[in-house]
Amino acid sequence: NILRLCQFLVSEPRLIAMGDRLKVTVLKGLAATSELLQVEVARESLVFELMLLLHKEIKLHWRRQRILCDGLPVDEADRWSQITRESSIDVQMLHCDHRHVNPIDDRTKLLAMVRCCGEALSYASPELKQDKDLVRIAVATTGESLHFAHKSLQKDRELVELGMSTNPNVFRIAGKMLRKEPDLAKRAIDADIDLIRYCDPDLLQNWEFMKYCVQKRASLLRYSKIWLDRKIYLAALERDGLVLEFLAEKALRGFRSRRGDVERCDDEEFVRTAVRQNGMALAFASERHREDVQCVLEAVRNDERAMKFVRSKPVICQVVKERPSALKHALWEFHDDLEVVEVAYASDPTSLKFAGTEAALGMIMEHGPKVLRFLKTSIQQDERVRHAISISEAEDLGEDTATEYLKDLKAT
Repeated sequence: NILRLCQFLVSEPRLIAMGDRLKVTVLKGLAATSELLQVEVARESLVFELMLLLHKEIKLHWRRQRILCDGLPVDEADRWSQITRESSIDVQMLHCDHRHVNPIDDRTKLLAMVRCCGEALSYASPELKQDKDLVRIAVATTGESLHFAHKSLQKDRELVELGMSTNPNVFRIAGKMLRKEPDLAKRAIDADIDLIRYCDPDLLQNWEFMKYCVQKRASLLRYSKIWLDRKIYLAALERDGLVLEFLAEKALRGFRSRRGDVERCDDEEFVRTAVRQNGMALAFASERHREDVQCVLEAVRNDERAMKFVRSKPVICQVVKERPSALKHALWEFHDDLEVVEVAYASDPTSLKFAGTEAALGMIMEHGPKVLRFLKTSIQQDERVRHAISISEAEDLGEDTATEYLKDLKAT
């Protein structure tokens, strides 16, 4: 008989729906001039859950809402089964001034509300914010609701761990002593590495903790206040060459350079490891390494944009000889340097598209019209270059006349 009854109920879900569900129509204001929302809710659900849904749909915070049924206010913690036995109901929603609403001091009411939304704890009375059992339920629902609890409960490890289980950002709210604990901090960093910013400064001087952090993410080296192990640094550079920025002598002593006064790393092994992983790490290398051809070549092979950190002309010439396309990223003064452009052109004529106007005129003087097709369009449209093009293409001028004119043009 039970099996037959279950089969009948499954075949007729409408009968179950009539008993468990309620159709609620929310009208605006006492005059009920317009319909705001029509929704089906569970009969045993709270009025507060409807208010949360209204908050989501019409962007009016639940604390500003008042729900009326037949002109009488209903409480947030009331259940629909207590309000009506009908299959549908019309209610009115009023917009009230929340500034004049008293804090919630009814524990039973607040308990029902925080089971739905932990944020409700923010509107509790000061006494209820010290109720650990109540706060525990709120934190289990919404981790960040610990922010609204009394300061003494924010130092409670049990509540902090409960909040972090659903939202790691709760670590930011934890008391100072808890933010000193390595195991709790590791849990936070495992979830979000940016949470290291909220660790207690003393923890950043803990060798084991910082080793763990750097091994997890090389960029966390920036927060280190102590010297770790050379092998740890090399391993970090192999994963992220840009952490070379934090391996300069001043940074390792715990100092931070002023803006514009950047300390450069002069350790050869560190620099070579960094630029092999990321050529842009050359920005944090000392001048000695920026003038080292092999070091610069390693950086440029990884990322040609590293050329913009090189100021030595001999080094630039050596690099563009091997990688002519790197001329594109060199400092602009080298785009107009005829010697540098000549070296790049000898290796790859198409690199002439990176030449400046002055270098282009020099190349026309040296090599004649055959280089014109390699110049970029904006250079070809330059007035002086156009004169040079017309001279080169003029059939009625001799080679000596054209060369002499170009020399005068260059001098001008």
